[in-house]
Amino acid sequence: MPDRSWVVWAILSSMVLTAIYCLWTLTADANQRLFLDLAVTRFICLADLPQVLAFL
Repeated sequence: MPDRSWVVWAILSSMVLTAIYCLWTLTADANQRLFLDLAVTRFICLADLPQVLAFL
């Protein structure tokens, strides 16, 4: 059976990044918030969970 621990690490790291993002947006100004929104949107598009699960 193949090692799928990378999936667990991907999910945990995305949860940590989401928490950091939420804390950062509380203290960010408008320009930083716009940059963060674009960066997180791109990250979510690249790390689409259904596509990851399809590879399993």
